[in-house]
Amino acid sequence: MKLVTIKSFFVSAIILFSTTIYTYGQEIEVLMPYLKGELYGYANSKGKIIVEPKYEYAMLFENECARVRLNHKWGLIKQNGQIVFEPTAKNISMFDSNGLAKVNVDNKYGVINKKGEWIVPSEYSWLDIKSNFIVVANSMRQSALLDLNGKTIVDFKFNQFKFHEIPYLDSNLIITGLDEQYGLIEIQKKKYNIRITPHYQSLERISNEYFKAKQNDKLGLINSKDEIIVPFEYDNLIKEGHFFLAEQEVEYEVKIKTVELGEYVPRRRGDDIEKEYDEKNKVVYYLMTQVEQEELKLYGIDINESPHVRMLYSLINREGKFIIPAQFGEISTNKHFVQVKTDEGVTLFDKNGAPVSSLVFDRIDEVKEGLTMVRLRPEKNGIENLDGVDRTINYYNRFRFGFIDSSGKMVLPLIYNGAHGFNLNRTAVRKSDKWALINKKGDLITDFKYDQLYYAGEKRYGFRQGKLWGLLDLNGQEVIPAKYYGVVRTDYETDHFHGYSCLVFKNGKAITTKQLPGFRQTRTSLIDTNGIQLFPFKYKTIEEQEGGLFKVSLRNHDHERESYGLIDKNGTEIVPVYQNHISWLVNEKVYTVSGFGHEYKGFYCDQNGQETESPYKAIEREGFRDYRILSNGYYSAKKERKTVYFTPKGIPLFEE
Repeated sequence: MKLVTIKSFFVSAIILFSTTIYTYGQEIEVLMPYLKGELYGYANSKGKIIVEPKYEYAMLFENECARVRLNHKWGLIKQNGQIVFEPTAKNISMFDSNGLAKVNVDNKYGVINKKGEWIVPSEYSWLDIKSNFIVVANSMRQSALLDLNGKTIVDFKFNQFKFHEIPYLDSNLIITGLDEQYGLIEIQKKKYNIRITPHYQSLERISNEYFKAKQNDKLGLINSKDEIIVPFEYDNLIKEGHFFLAEQEVEYEVKIKTVELGEYVPRRRGDDIEKEYDEKNKVVYYLMTQVEQEELKLYGIDINESPHVRMLYSLINREGKFIIPAQFGEISTNKHFVQVKTDEGVTLFDKNGAPVSSLVFDRIDEVKEGLTMVRLRPEKNGIENLDGVDRTINYYNRFRFGFIDSSGKMVLPLIYNGAHGFNLNRTAVRKSDKWALINKKGDLITDFKYDQLYYAGEKRYGFRQGKLWGLLDLNGQEVIPAKYYGVVRTDYETDHFHGYSCLVFKNGKAITTKQLPGFRQTRTSLIDTNGIQLFPFKYKTIEEQEGGLFKVSLRNHDHERESYGLIDKNGTEIVPVYQNHISWLVNEKVYTVSGFGHEYKGFYCDQNGQETESPYKAIEREGFRDYRILSNGYYSAKKERKTVYFTPKGIPLFEE
């Protein structure tokens, strides 16, 4: 076979094309749309017209074909200009991975191949290509199933075919619908067998084996043989790992029980009102003060208007066996445990439904490095104060923290007043109001002497003493003393404790702030993992850019808004901090800078901060807008309502 050389700009699954394709000695130029007046044609990379402009619109080439429009009708042409399908369609799609395109001619649908030949004639009211099949529908809303060659597999016996979107599932099992009832067929050797006659209100595929079905408005679980695995008793069934979570609604009568909360009664939201359940009689009591009851009457709210609905959860394995029997509480599974959350707390079970621990936890974190952090309230488990710590020091002393392994065995005992998950075989724990660093054996790496301790990323732990933060290495040695302010964050990843949060590293840098005398707003700098301050506390914000520079901001008092600039790694201002907007354009590899005022046109600068020419200079023209550099090196722009193109060398593919 002759060696194939590729130089085309189009991207396939394996090869990047440039502007010309050479295959088997035959040269095929890849063309771009060319606009002449109001009509489009196609030209090559030198601007030479290959397809004369005669189309109202022309699209870019994709899979060696492009869509063109003439007289408000669409067609397809090849890269050499050869017509694949005459512009006679109301709509036409590009060819898919099977080499098929859906065509709409006069509101009738069909399918063509890459030769423009009809695989399915355009005579159907609806058509779609799904998986390895073509589905068509007639005017009577009856559907048929065809193979990719257009041969009929299932004639018009059903109203609907439902295909799953999960690639690893068997595509030859297809849900069918008939008169709003659903069943199942199996395709074998381009013939079909009815596995389940349509008699369910709904049918949804969950796995290769199981289907969620609805009967008499209740959900159950069946297999492909129509055998009932889980009876039809549930309001919802959810696949939960290797199990199924069953939800069942239970209605309770609502009553009010008056309670006393003292002389001062803070205003509570509806979610804050405590509830007391009488499971036997299906009654829920809202524990409310007299004041709160009077407020309800004042606002015309009748709490008894509707019943209180509570969900009853069960966990069922693939054989239909109840692992966790019906009970009130959320149920979730992970790689190691089954967690059941009730009003009392969280209880752990193994995958066979056996209790892992006799304790009821208040919280269970995700598994990190083989260990799971657990938290409980001692009084809920009949445990007295373990270490004599005064629980009035702060809220967190009401809890006890420890760690369990994947079997549920307590590895680190419940002796801590606070803890985080493990990172690099270390974690931070608290006793009383001080934090320390320990390993997985519970050995102290540092003493309990920090006001806060948290993993800061990149092999560093941030510690707080007072309002200031410092850094520890993994051996507990202070890389820098506590002298920096952290940045207050609200996201879960970094947490915030009592108004302060850790230094968090990204790309070897962490943000720190400082309040300067005489200034209302804080100033920001960056430090590296060795605690070296990279910039002075001069700017309100500092943000590292993809181009290697740093975008900084200050409050512009003249305009009462943020002003932006760029500094290099040495802190030198290379774009003055008096700009309205700065952004990094990835494809063009330049910064675009715009200032304040209507007459300020802005400019471009490179990664060294040097002012540079516009990346569009070769093609910029009056009356054009929305310039873009395409992935193939060509440019596009807007001219009125038309899209025009330029070659990578700036040759216009249009005539003005």
